[in-house]
Amino acid sequence: MDVYVPKQIADEIVRQANAENKRRTAMEVADANGQIIPLLSFGPEGFSVADDAPRLRGEVKIKQGSRHILDCLIVAATAEPGAIVYEYKRRTHVLAGQPLDYVSDRVRPIGLIERG
Repeated sequence: MDVYVPKQIADEIVRQANAENKRRTAMEVADANGQIIPLLSFGPEGFSVADDAPRLRGEVKIKQGSRHILDCLIVAATAEPGAIVYEYKRRTHVLAGQPLDYVSDRVRPIGLIERG
């Protein structure tokens, strides 16, 4: 049985779903130009943004609040009602500190053994 839903109602359903998703995730994506776009969903295979957001391609940065967590190379995969889904070609976690390019000679304690 086919169900007919008027376009105005379908558009309102999509708008409500997008508004709900925006409240659910505090993550956003920054493109090469520094433009920030909120994510609707985020997962291990990819993420989605609203269909009226600017098109993304190439290298982007995923942020959670002000913290930069991932560097990604992406490709547009599919278009869903109200969203565009992007998949990762490459996904690299950002380190919290600078990587060391030398071996430290300093001996660091592994644990504390109390006497007595």
